[in-house]
Amino acid sequence: MKISKHNIQELRHELNRVGRFLQRDSINSGNALFERKLVEELKYFNKNHFPTPDFKRKIRLNEIDEKLYAVEKEKEVLKIYHDLISKHQIQIKQSTSDGYLDKWYLKPVREELNSVLEQLHTVKNVEIKKVIQVILSRTARSCRATSHSDLGTLKKPVTTPYYCSKHAKICKPIFSIWSLWNRYLSRHYKSNY
Repeated sequence: MKISKHNIQELRHELNRVGRFLQRDSINSGNALFERKLVEELKYFNKNHFPTPDFKRKIRLNEIDEKLYAVEKEKEVLKIYHDLISKHQIQIKQSTSDGYLDKWYLKPVREELNSVLEQLHTVKNVEIKKVIQVILSRTARSCRATSHSDLGTLKKPVTTPYYCSKHAKICKPIFSIWSLWNRYLSRHYKSNY
């Protein structure tokens, strides 16, 4: 699908239509506001507790025990996280963890993936549908509930902010597919939504 010739006009039209639907869905859900607030809190928290490059330098010089410090700061950020969940009344975990999708996708992500899939069913052109499936597949793979250092092995689902040794700060799981969908889309096509 990636190297085949496609009707670019029609493809752009369908991608924009699905993208507008997803963007509207994402913005209108309480999840988007919750995630924006969480990102703001984490930015402030990381700036104060994991300043770059000072924090990494202190680790190298053994001035900070990275593991102990990380555990302590994770506990602090979890209080902020749970307060935001309560305030925005967000359900993060799926009601069951029976299958792969239940285990590796947070509820808001799974809902957005399902919404895009519903929109995909309305695409009439089979070739265009296949291209969108490739983009959706790539987006879904990147939205799994895992840490940045565990993308390939999937050891344990991540449902809360966590200390990320790869980035030497507190990172968060993915709560919406919107930004990744748009990133993968814009790598190949200019979008109008």
